Amino acid sequence: MPMINAHTRMLDILQKTSTYLVEQIQKGLTHSLASVSNTYNQLYFSYTNQDTNKDIDTFANALKNYSKEYISTYGALIGEGNYGRAYKLGSYVIKIALTEDSFQGSNSNCARTSRITNEFNDSDYSREANLSNGEHVLVSKFIQGHSVTGKKVVEFMNSKDRVMYDIDSEGNVKEGSDKNLYLIDSDMVFYKKNHRKQSIASDEFHENLAVIADTYDIELSLRGWVD
Repeated sequence: MPMINAHTRMLDILQKTSTYLVEQIQKGLTHSLASVSNTYNQLYFSYTNQDTNKDIDTFANALKNYSKEYISTYGALIGEGNYGRAYKLGSYVIKIALTEDSFQGSNSNCARTSRITNEFNDSDYSREANLSNGEHVLVSKFIQGHSVTGKKVVEFMNSKDRVMYDIDSEGNVKEGSDKNLYLIDSDMVFYKKNHRKQSIASDEFHENLAVIADTYDIELSLRGWVD
């Protein structure tokens, strides 16, 4: 018996729900505008987002019509980190904040994450988007592959003159089915200390970051990955 994936099951349920609703309407039975609108939106979103080549901007823009509850109900939970949960819908992943301030940090905000992951992967890899309540979420392409850590991650970061301070954490970088590496999470990705741009950040911040950077370099040397 062939396996039916979650998306197919969801479409089947929505189809049955909408058919029942149409039958009830045709019989003259009244339904709230909310129930009709909700069913319509679910069908529209599900069917129009099956196309794996769908423009990421179109997908991201459509999210303004949907709630966090909808995403968590109809999306497949594929990961959870310190800042958010990741749900797969069609060919895309939507990362939703765990708390109200999870994506408000200087390293974890969606705009920064999108900018850096696009720099590593491609300009259409991710987007910052808003849900129906105005909440910021991160939309990115789903990468089929496996997690990589350690030396491969260091070499990948070096290609963009960056460092990642959690190179041993699973899920931050994946090797796709095309054998290319993809940056998935950029919270702990920074410029190398000798190429870091000037900013208005405090001296204490730069001093602390310098200590972390030195410790990172020492660790790589101990592993024999740098001279």
